[in-house]
Amino acid sequence: MTKLEYPQVRWRCLLCSRCCRDQPGRKRKILLTDHDVKRIVGSGAGGDFYDQAEPNGPYKYQMKLVGGHCVFLLNDRCTIYEARPLVCRFYPFTMIEQEGYIFQVDYACPGLGSGRVVTKKDLVKLLEEAKNSLSDSN
Repeated sequence: MTKLEYPQVRWRCLLCSRCCRDQPGRKRKILLTDHDVKRIVGSGAGGDFYDQAEPNGPYKYQMKLVGGHCVFLLNDRCTIYEARPLVCRFYPFTMIEQEGYIFQVDYACPGLGSGRVVTKKDLVKLLEEAKNSLSDSN
């Protein structure tokens, strides 16, 4: 069994779009895998929405921002929600692979403390999605 560490938190998305835009003291960086780009283009969205980021890493691209927010944010709503990138699917969590997987949480997210307790099952589902997305990017 893979070791999995995670914070015991309650969370639900409040649809506030804070994670989609720059915040005071923090410039938003939405990294994209090959799989993310293909999924977004396959959803019918397209155009000039990303820049090159790290050509040799799993996150080869970076989402463009317009006015400090994601190009796909319109009226505080994600226009590509079903095709949103892996990092957006993870938020407010990040994951580090280190003798297993360690999940961390961005405590600036206003949805923390709301909703239900995030379970190991929830995070395993995210982990599997990450593995699939990142394996498609290699």
